[in-house]
Amino acid sequence: VAAVLVSVLGLAYTANGFRPLTRDRYGSGLAFAHGVFASELPMQTLAVQLAAMATVSRRLPPRTRRFSWLVSAVSWLGLMGLRRVGRRADEPLTAALDAALGPDRRTESGDLWTRPAPGGATAKKPGPARMLRIYRDYAHDGDISYGECGSRNHLDIWRRPDVDRGGRAPVLLQVPGGAWMVGNKRGQAHPLMSHLAELGWICVAINYRLSPRSTWPDHIVDVKRAIAWTKAHIAEYGGDPDWIAITGGSAGGHLSSLAALTPNDAPGFSRASRTPTPACRRPFRSTGCTTSARARRCIR
Repeated sequence: VAAVLVSVLGLAYTANGFRPLTRDRYGSGLAFAHGVFASELPMQTLAVQLAAMATVSRRLPPRTRRFSWLVSAVSWLGLMGLRRVGRRADEPLTAALDAALGPDRRTESGDLWTRPAPGGATAKKPGPARMLRIYRDYAHDGDISYGECGSRNHLDIWRRPDVDRGGRAPVLLQVPGGAWMVGNKRGQAHPLMSHLAELGWICVAINYRLSPRSTWPDHIVDVKRAIAWTKAHIAEYGGDPDWIAITGGSAGGHLSSLAALTPNDAPGFSRASRTPTPACRRPFRSTGCTTSARARRCIR
């Protein structure tokens, strides 16, 4: 029974990586929590499933053993398919960048992340100990408020103490991921920010409001507010307000892309600013949107 259960659960786990098994408002969180491992770490998930099957199938009757291994094999083929999809995910992005910026942008910007800022140092490849040291030494300006929504509108600034506050260092704004529901400015992108801070960049890591308490367009409104704050104040820390790059992973990548594609346009920004009761303090409300059509109605 254990072997059959392991194989069937493994297949369901993999299927959930392709498409969430439920979009119910509460079940969707569970589907995401399990699906993220299959979609983001498919080969590691395959190794865990293989080890589990090898452990529980040793003393099974031949027919049960064959069935369990067959179901598991289907799951593993799916995981390898997820890996293939993931490895090809950069193709449309690369094509779009080449179409918009030209193929020469690869050679022109290929070493951008290794160029020291004026007065910067040549950074070594950061390992865990080095990243912790850089965070301890460089992330002194923390929990700076850029909006009205408490800790969800806080940001941290990473900068080398010797960076000239009157200089114009390049700036990176980091948006954390987490399915728009979880995530924190202090838990992500440490390899990237520690590397760039060592080179003399100014890095800004932000929080933003999260679902389900907050809904569209609160997330992108906060990102735009953080950009506005950065442009207005980053010169005080030695950053160049005219040279700001934005990055993020997962939901943070989505919000970064959305910010880049909507310059000078923030849906709901003015409305959110004028509302008597700030959106960050409104009571939780469930939209109940479980289909794309209903979701569109809720967004409107």
